[in-house]
Amino acid sequence: MPEICIRVAVLDMNNGARNIAVRNIKRILSDFGYRIRTYHPHTELQVRIFHVRDRSEVPDTSHDLYISTGGPGSPLDDTGAEWEVRFFRLVDDLMAHNQTRDAKKFFFGICHSFQLMVKKFAVARISRRTVRNLGIVPIFQTPEGRRDPIFEGLQEKFYAFDNRDWQVTDPDRRLLREAGIEILSYEGTEEGAGDALTGLRYTGEIETVQFHPEAEKSGILMRITEPKEREHIVEVMGEEKYEELVRSLENPNKLMRTYKTVLPGFLLRSYNRLMAQHDQPAINPGVLGFPQDGADNFHN
Repeated sequence: MPEICIRVAVLDMNNGARNIAVRNIKRILSDFGYRIRTYHPHTELQVRIFHVRDRSEVPDTSHDLYISTGGPGSPLDDTGAEWEVRFFRLVDDLMAHNQTRDAKKFFFGICHSFQLMVKKFAVARISRRTVRNLGIVPIFQTPEGRRDPIFEGLQEKFYAFDNRDWQVTDPDRRLLREAGIEILSYEGTEEGAGDALTGLRYTGEIETVQFHPEAEKSGILMRITEPKEREHIVEVMGEEKYEELVRSLENPNKLMRTYKTVLPGFLLRSYNRLMAQHDQPAINPGVLGFPQDGADNFHN
């Protein structure tokens, strides 16, 4: 049987800044590639990193999967910059491709990319927060989110890592409805959902989240305990909030459920749809060890 190559483009939006997100995404992809070879040994996952903002590297539509990362800075800056024009053109090209072809392309946007997509489609307001959102925060699913596969295996309120100065609020319901875009989740407090959007589905193949589903405990701890990073966080948020952030990482299940569900779930759904085009059987989420219904029992 000929080898099937699934091409993955990782769009690094960190603008040259040091980060752990791409490392974590590469680790998730590596683990996913290892697992699928157990069941589809003739399938290969080929991953390429594109440095979008600092080098204006933007992939074409020859890839199968696209993961666009978070990054520092304002999503409102660089309007009209070469990289932004090329990134928005890529989104248009992917959507046009999916409207006319049976073989789909799949896109997942994170944090800064979530905000850029809102900027492109102008379906909500982007503004600077009064206080940085940093730490493990509750995310509340909407009714649409509870029906959507993106959060399958997670409770109606789940937890994710967030680190941002910007937010998306005041969605234009008419524009969303006309475009077929669904709000999947909101940020909030332990008491309930707030006003800022944290999940949007644009099409059956294009989904975005405001938080960091690739984040896990060890990587966050490694970063925030570095002397310079610790000093910066304390300066912005205060010593008490910093200690609260460190303590929140002591519960491994809060982040692990999200880490093992959201991005791996996107990969698995997309992969299974691609494999159907090659007459290959779908891989069951349970076989790969992903959490399913009853996430309270997921302690891996």
